[in-house]
Amino acid sequence: MGMPLVLLCLSSAAAPAAAPAAPRLLAPADAEVLYCAGDGGTPEFTWDAGAVPASTDGLPDTVIELSASADFSAAVFLARDEVPAIIERYVRADPLELRAVYYWRVGRPSSSGSSSSAIVWSAARSFQLRVPGRRTSVPASAVSWAAVQGLLASAAAASSAADPSLLSFEGWGSRTLAPPPRVGGSDPPAFIRLSSVTDLIIDGGGARITFSDYVQFVDLLNCSRVQIVNFAFDLQPLPYTALAIESVDAEASTATLRLQPGHPTVEALLSDKQLETSGIAEVMSMAAASTRQQPRTMRGVPEVIYFSNVTRLPEPQPTQAMGRPLLRYRMALKWGGTNPRLPQLHGVERLTSSDFLVIDPRIDIGFDVMGGDQVTLRSVHVSACANECFNSEHAERLSILHCGTRLQPGRFLAANNGGHNHHGSAVGQWVEGGIWENAGDDTIHVSGLVMSVLAIGSTTISSGNSGIAGGSGSSAAEPGGSPKASVVTLAPSYPDSYSIRKPIFHHSLGVRRGDILQFYDFVTGVLLASRTVLTMREASDANPTVGVTLDQPLPATVTTGQIGGGALNDSVTQVFNFNRTSNQFVFRRNIVSGGRRVGVLYKGFRSWIDSNLFVGLGGGAMELWNAPYEGLFAQTVLFRNNTVRDVCQLSRGAAPIWTSVPRPDRSSAPALVHRDVMIENNSFDTGPGPTFWLSDVSDVVITGNAITYCAQTVVYPGGGVLNTSNAHNVQLRADNELQAVDSPRLCVK
Repeated sequence: MGMPLVLLCLSSAAAPAAAPAAPRLLAPADAEVLYCAGDGGTPEFTWDAGAVPASTDGLPDTVIELSASADFSAAVFLARDEVPAIIERYVRADPLELRAVYYWRVGRPSSSGSSSSAIVWSAARSFQLRVPGRRTSVPASAVSWAAVQGLLASAAAASSAADPSLLSFEGWGSRTLAPPPRVGGSDPPAFIRLSSVTDLIIDGGGARITFSDYVQFVDLLNCSRVQIVNFAFDLQPLPYTALAIESVDAEASTATLRLQPGHPTVEALLSDKQLETSGIAEVMSMAAASTRQQPRTMRGVPEVIYFSNVTRLPEPQPTQAMGRPLLRYRMALKWGGTNPRLPQLHGVERLTSSDFLVIDPRIDIGFDVMGGDQVTLRSVHVSACANECFNSEHAERLSILHCGTRLQPGRFLAANNGGHNHHGSAVGQWVEGGIWENAGDDTIHVSGLVMSVLAIGSTTISSGNSGIAGGSGSSAAEPGGSPKASVVTLAPSYPDSYSIRKPIFHHSLGVRRGDILQFYDFVTGVLLASRTVLTMREASDANPTVGVTLDQPLPATVTTGQIGGGALNDSVTQVFNFNRTSNQFVFRRNIVSGGRRVGVLYKGFRSWIDSNLFVGLGGGAMELWNAPYEGLFAQTVLFRNNTVRDVCQLSRGAAPIWTSVPRPDRSSAPALVHRDVMIENNSFDTGPGPTFWLSDVSDVVITGNAITYCAQTVVYPGGGVLNTSNAHNVQLRADNELQAVDSPRLCVK
């Protein structure tokens, strides 16, 4: 391990910035009418603050005000909020009530500390919130799947930007709805499935719907300004099962397990072949992971355990006292890979009668938002997702407000896979005010999506095409003086399956003129080149590839080929669009608890993670690393005002805050690719191991945090507060409050 540059600074603040110019308001336009459900609206506001800050350090927040009076008086209504300077938008998560007119403005303080500094305000604009004039309903008497789908289709067909529509579910209360049977390998039935629909609001009115078979709740394709609000969804039967461990046979590496009440049998979820061969499960235990007792990932064990040779045991005869007994099984168990810094686990080691085996196959995604712009999901709560839950791809400015995956009593998971997966948008997601419990993987994963480079050619370009702002520099010239460039053919790679499966998605990779493409060697972790797109050819059904002309030739180290999708072909150069990594992602005022792995897994440009509670997670609160198909790097990240307690439960090489560049070839260190991370005013109470494990990163500031950690660092090598490798300019400032505690909760894993 090399010796990184780590600065222990006595100063807690950078020099104040020069007086700023007033932001330029973008949207909504002055006097624009915005449409919403009857319980209020959650508009998005955008502005241009000028050049993107080079660093998060020492910058005062931008201030936004909303008022019912033109002079922004507090006498009628005034709401003020603050947004970091790296973010140039704001979503009002708490619905504004319907009013004839609102006013808004955005200001930038002249120095840090907006409450005591002069603010340079933009000009004010007005807007209105209205319920659409076109209104239809789904009455309580619509009891069949077909009846609901007919009303949804009619409302979708009638809605347009010129004539928005509101479809309200009236008097639904709690009910069970039976979806149609699935036909062959077709897409699963979806309760709300819309394609190329605009300006439609669907208000569930608090409807609580349990589906009697596995479904997608929402499937949106290329939709704009669609709002789905006030629903609760559940699945019965549950899409996973849970079994309590009754006894273990260490010599045979087997366990006897008891099916938990309300859960499907193992045979109902898995095929005969899966019962015989190796399957994957996780182990959970009971712990006070939040404000109530709930199951969470077992502490100190690997992420997965393999099971095989599943046998149902004979049922004992029921008695009048005990009623019908629960089913029992015997199966062989074997732990998966572990953290090499901790002792290796074998067979059924560490399993006790207080633990539970949870088997969660991947079935149907809960929400898919593919393409489109300004979709809002508000007050939508899910008790069971059969796969990943809230997903999007190339969906611009998706808002997810006061939603959640909520764990019901007696259950172990609220989502079989990740709570969120959002990939490939130019402007990322705004997720605020949610409660996200017990995801079967990462709670929220945000990134760009990999592309394959199928072919590389060369061309000459005119001087007029070689100077796009933000480009990668001057092009090399031919002997005759004309600049040279590369012509590249790009194709989607797994999991970008919508580009192939849905022609209406137009095989789009979202590449646009002026975008910066990053060419990356996954094996070595080396960024081979960054190039700017000068011209492009859109994909079509006849030719589902994208052709681009780049501002410079590519190096010979770029290797063409198809990356996915089955086993990763890591010999092929990966391509990511820097401008489509869900930039300006916001995760704010959420509760994240009981998840199997990471709280927020992020790579992109400009993110704000603020005022969240992370508790009882298998992985870290925030991890910055590229995955095989998702990337690429994290740049300009603000992690502020969060509370982090009892995370990193798994035996896994991670930390509450972890940055890394995973790569098969570790013979040399990659360039410092993650950059500009501010970790400010958080509370950390977790261990063992370092609170911050920072690798392959530069320009990190750790300031104003309260950090409680295990005093016995010798028990866990690399423990304590800060561990770095291949890191530059990491500042652990003197204003952090450090408390070393000798406690089993922090020191025993």
